[in-house]
Amino acid sequence: MRSWRFLAVVILVLALIYTYLSWSLGRGTSHPGLAWLLALIPVIGILTFPVLVFAARKRSAKFAKRELQGRHSSPEKPTESAEQSESEEEPRASAAHWLAYLSMAGGSFLLPILILRDLAVLASDHFSQATSVYLLNDQISVAMPALATLLLIVGSRIAARGLYLKRVDVPIELNDQEAEVALDGFKIAQISDLHIGPTIDRNYVQKTVDMTNSVEPDIIVLTGDIGDGSPQVYQDDFAPLKHLRAKLGVFYVTGNHEYYSDAEKWMTMMTDAGMVVLRNSNQIIHYAGSSAALLKKVSIAVAGVVDPAAAMFLATDGPKPADAMLGANNADIKILLAHQPGIAALAEKAGFDLQISGHTHGGQFFPWNFVVKKVHQYHQGLFKRGVMHIYVSPGTGSWGPPIRLGTRPEVSVLTLRSQARAESKSDFAHGQGA
Repeated sequence: MRSWRFLAVVILVLALIYTYLSWSLGRGTSHPGLAWLLALIPVIGILTFPVLVFAARKRSAKFAKRELQGRHSSPEKPTESAEQSESEEEPRASAAHWLAYLSMAGGSFLLPILILRDLAVLASDHFSQATSVYLLNDQISVAMPALATLLLIVGSRIAARGLYLKRVDVPIELNDQEAEVALDGFKIAQISDLHIGPTIDRNYVQKTVDMTNSVEPDIIVLTGDIGDGSPQVYQDDFAPLKHLRAKLGVFYVTGNHEYYSDAEKWMTMMTDAGMVVLRNSNQIIHYAGSSAALLKKVSIAVAGVVDPAAAMFLATDGPKPADAMLGANNADIKILLAHQPGIAALAEKAGFDLQISGHTHGGQFFPWNFVVKKVHQYHQGLFKRGVMHIYVSPGTGSWGPPIRLGTRPEVSVLTLRSQARAESKSDFAHGQGA
């Protein structure tokens, strides 16, 4: 029920935005036919969003029903016509998602362009009527959606370039200097906001796995929003994650998007893939140190909290960093995995040394990269709060439109550095990222 309320709010907000887009585009031309044509562009855009929703729900219901039938009856080989029907349905469903997502991105690009134009018109009404007339003509009215389309193409090209490795040195300040030196060089690979779903397929996931494994990390952490949609539908796309390899383990916490479909099933898939699922809990691992001259074996608490969406959709406890710390107070270093970076105040209070998060996507594309900086204190990059450091990934995949403009998708490689070394070589940029 709550998911439907959330969906209704989203659709209402989008309807208001697209209504404004239609009005603004239509008012800028004197030709009635062109005015109607321009006004229809946002209308068509908003109509594709329900197509996305119902196409996704139809596919999820179909796969869930098939799985349930498979548990209670002997499997039967599908007929040739059934296989053909399913193979035809897949591209149709994918096309619906792509169309909806691209229309949303187009609307996002068009919105600030029109707002700036309308503000300029409003200002010019008080100063220069000639300027107002110039801003409301056929050429300008056509140029604005053309500019939005150009941004759409550029953003798609940037996203199509795919992943890159982002290497960040994270300074650590521990009371035990021997442990601090022993941890110098400890390598954490982070995958966040992969959003396996309509636009993030098996090939993309395989590239993510290959890139992550190539750095030979000590641990791999997945900080939420790995799945985006029905786990039954996208389990084949998920499959490459079973081949993630780290010396001391692979750890996972939920994001908000897992709860929009079937979070329990997603978590089961993660466990079956060999990951440690952390739900307001921790696991202690031991690291021998990167230097053979050091005899100290360091204890590392890898803790994780659930996303706040757990309380909304499953009526269970939300994120509790204090609970995640239980039994880990004596570890040499405490690392918290939390999908949403806004939990940092509670994480610092609980005594964590490092928080690793995602969620924000860095805004993903214009103009949201500017909005995110205002909404989230920790939006993208490396930050410091008290003695605790926070790293926020801009995401490994993309939500919705496969578009990046102002950000890039990354596999983050965080290397712990003792304070002495970090002061000279750190990538720390006072929260600006790099």
